[in-house]
Amino acid sequence: MQVSAEVYSQKNDLTLSLDQVNLSQVFKEIKRQTGYTFVYNEKAVDEASDLSVNLDNATLTQVLETCLKGTRLGYRIAGNVVVIVSKDKALENQGQQVQSINGKVTDERGTPLPGVTVIIKGTQTGISTDLNGVFKLEIPIQEKVVLVFSFVGMKTKEVLYNGQKNISVIMEEEAAAIEEVVVTGIFKKAKSTFTGSATVVTSEELQRNGSRNLIATLANIDPALHLVENNDLGSNPNSLPEIQIRGNSSVPNVSEVQDQTRVSLNTPLVILDGFESSLEKLLDIDENDVESITILKDASATSIYGSRGANGVIVINTKAPEKGKLRVTYSSKISIEAPDLSSYSLLNAREKLEAEVLGGLWNTTSQKKLQQYNVFLNDINSGVNTDWMAQPLRTGVGGRHSIRLEGGDSVFRYAASLQYNDVQGVMKESFRKTINGTIKLSYTYKNLKFSNNLMLGFNKNSESPYGAFSDYVTMNPYHKPYDEFGNVIKEYRISQDGYIRIVGNPLYNSLLNTYN
Repeated sequence: MQVSAEVYSQKNDLTLSLDQVNLSQVFKEIKRQTGYTFVYNEKAVDEASDLSVNLDNATLTQVLETCLKGTRLGYRIAGNVVVIVSKDKALENQGQQVQSINGKVTDERGTPLPGVTVIIKGTQTGISTDLNGVFKLEIPIQEKVVLVFSFVGMKTKEVLYNGQKNISVIMEEEAAAIEEVVVTGIFKKAKSTFTGSATVVTSEELQRNGSRNLIATLANIDPALHLVENNDLGSNPNSLPEIQIRGNSSVPNVSEVQDQTRVSLNTPLVILDGFESSLEKLLDIDENDVESITILKDASATSIYGSRGANGVIVINTKAPEKGKLRVTYSSKISIEAPDLSSYSLLNAREKLEAEVLGGLWNTTSQKKLQQYNVFLNDINSGVNTDWMAQPLRTGVGGRHSIRLEGGDSVFRYAASLQYNDVQGVMKESFRKTINGTIKLSYTYKNLKFSNNLMLGFNKNSESPYGAFSDYVTMNPYHKPYDEFGNVIKEYRISQDGYIRIVGNPLYNSLLNTYN
């Protein structure tokens, strides 16, 4: 509740003893003693500074005449308001009447709002609404008056007053700043009172740190979310990364556990709009639909979700429809996947063959083997120096396109979005193409809110037919990248007996049975 008392006086009871002050400070002291409100242009008043005022038992008029003497400012008094204007304008408006502004402030449901602050824009003049949300403000007649309404939990609103008898103002609720709230997937709690360890990532941060997918983006933002390096998978767009928030779960003979099983053991719990989801959904979701992501890291996650939250919890909160006219938002991004081979420093064809000679590989009496050595040496002399690492690699160029439509009013709101994401891996012919569609509807009836969320996702992916990149690193540069018929070899394997094998073609295998 807010209680105010106002006393207006023109009696000889003003006592001022101020030294080296400006006019605004004098006005504050007068208001403190009399209750009068001052309306003035701050820039014009600030020009009058270094004032010294010493008056005892003076009237308001005497104080104003003394303070404004020698300045270009004048004044006029209307009711309980003192308006500071230029001297010319003060003379023109002598005896000007006051105007009364009446109104009522309610929320979107029509409930009166008591205690709303109503001030005239650019001034300190204002009042508060009563228990019924009603206010009455008297000010000198002006051509243009803008009223500013503010209230805790509501959006500040400006209303232009054009002389209407009554003003009806509807204030909108203001959503809590996402940085100040921790969303656990079950409840929302003020961050200042949340005792657990949590990181809140806003939609703005996701846009600034965007990567090939949401998992990589979160790893860029929060160091506590660790992506375990897997050189065997490389940049495969279809592999599920291993995520660790609370360390590694230990199991017997962990070295024998398959990669994807180990991933599932350490994967944190994923909650999407209050429902348990999967790591693959986190990989494919459209970041433009995400309002915030909360990463719960410590025992607080276990206290909420039990043993399922032992590895931490990633809570995703998607955007709710916003009211207003139909809005269409489109975004487009280009993604480039480029291989980085700067850490490799391999021998060329001649150096590799010489190293094998020094190692005694070709020190043999086998006529067939010596004949093969001469073939390789002749190929090297003719210019054969195959860069095997370049054979299965490419620079993949993909893209991401997203469109969102939303609108509605305080009762019914709607939103629909569609995204197409194309990730081209660095291994030739590897890709992941995803289509996501979302429809959100919300309907408010009195104190009840009904919502309907529909999310659909489709993806098409392909693994590279070129096999593992590690095979190409071990291949000899004096081997040709094509067979004796001139056909380019597309799939290579190195068998246990040390021979180069062409997958699925026994004829080529017999022709290329050469020592590695």
